[in-house]
Amino acid sequence: MDSNNVTGDSGGVLQAHSVHAGTISFGGAARGPGFGSAEAPWARLAGQVHGRDGIVADLVAEVRSAQPSVIVLHAGGGYGKTTVALSVCRAVRDAFSVRWVDASTSSSLLEGLREVALAAGAEPRRVREAWDGRASAPAVLWAALSTASPSWLLVLDNTDDLSVLTGPDGLIDGRGWLRTPPPGCTLLITTRDGRPEPWPESAARHRLHQLPEPDGAAMLKGLCPTAGDDLAAGSLSRCLGNLPLALWLAGRYLRNARTIPLVPGLDVPRTFGEYEAAWRDRSVELTDQVDRSAGPRAQLSSAWEISLELLADQGHEYARPILRLLSFFSPAPIPHDVLDAQVLAAEPVFHGLTARTMATTLARLRGAGLLGSVGGGKLPTCVALHPVIRDVTRAQPDVASHHSGYGLSVARLLTRHAEHLVHAELTDNEAYASLFLLHARQSLLEQVDHSPASCAVTAALLDAIACIVENGEQGSGNAEVLRKGARRIRTLVAGSGGK
Repeated sequence: MDSNNVTGDSGGVLQAHSVHAGTISFGGAARGPGFGSAEAPWARLAGQVHGRDGIVADLVAEVRSAQPSVIVLHAGGGYGKTTVALSVCRAVRDAFSVRWVDASTSSSLLEGLREVALAAGAEPRRVREAWDGRASAPAVLWAALSTASPSWLLVLDNTDDLSVLTGPDGLIDGRGWLRTPPPGCTLLITTRDGRPEPWPESAARHRLHQLPEPDGAAMLKGLCPTAGDDLAAGSLSRCLGNLPLALWLAGRYLRNARTIPLVPGLDVPRTFGEYEAAWRDRSVELTDQVDRSAGPRAQLSSAWEISLELLADQGHEYARPILRLLSFFSPAPIPHDVLDAQVLAAEPVFHGLTARTMATTLARLRGAGLLGSVGGGKLPTCVALHPVIRDVTRAQPDVASHHSGYGLSVARLLTRHAEHLVHAELTDNEAYASLFLLHARQSLLEQVDHSPASCAVTAALLDAIACIVENGEQGSGNAEVLRKGARRIRTLVAGSGGK
């Protein structure tokens, strides 16, 4: 069993390379995050799906024939892989048991597959033993899936980090999570990795392309019918690279913009043509700021920066910094309870922020399509970022120049949140505690500034993690290791005279 160690100088500690998981695993299998689900996120399939009838029909035919039994749907971020996968699930759910797992992180994959194993009929005791590390979890899962009835379709969505699927000797060694389904069943994987090498030779790989321009125009018209004619919509779709996520953001923007009263001096795009002109101006502005070879990502960045400008024009001055802040959390859902305006208001960029303003800004970010909302059941009410929005937001020039500030703000929020969890006696709630540990681990990795202030914040966060661990299932031993780490950081800072 690994132990948790804190070694070296304060810089090494802050990089979190020596504060490793051990049995704590920051939301890994030893504790068992309580927010896993095997249910498909049907709510994401709202409205008409444009331009994907062909690929959906092809995938449905393969699922119904179960030949081949492993399907890889690949494309860059923002192309609509999740929407296509959901459309396939909707088309076959009358004849197949549909199961869905978010594979964007190791923790979400582990928890989702645990729910799949239980739903497939695995004995709960065996599942607990396997997910506690006392047996092979992939073996327990696939033993259940091999005898499950009726035939099933399992989707592993956003499998961009293939290491989460890897067995002892590689991705397709037959001992990891990726195995050949039994006859009549299908494993559908969505990923950005379209290389043939990682996947089984028998897997069918389908690349998802941009929408045809007429379908992109139809999508825009469906989102905002009064913003212009088909020709203008087609021109804007072409300008945005016919990328579904960019089109979604543009349509939501225009729908919101048209609710704003026209007053003198207000320069807000309200038509497809005006949005295209604003987008082109924004693209020129970004040319010298970002790597234009990023292609579709640069187009997406321009699209939501325009949305952020609209929110600022509407008086939501904190929309941009709040979105920047959220990108410094882990990819997991972020509980509303973490976002304490009182903590943030001490930072210059959030000066004057109130709880009411925070709630209003989050609602407007959701309305603009920049944030999602998840929760219910085992999961607390949370906000969630699309992976592409998170990644590209973090790459913005102004974010890079304030990396330390956002990182410290997240650490302070999590430290305060730990106090709330203890006070509300929520530390034994697996969903709350596991989400906290996931974000705390990410926060430790973000602490790249070795200043005394950063060291103090990191030490406080380690103490907060220790408190959650101590009050949960992982015991006082791990908590004491973390507290020793916090004391060592403080000793190192004191010994250097705070320099």
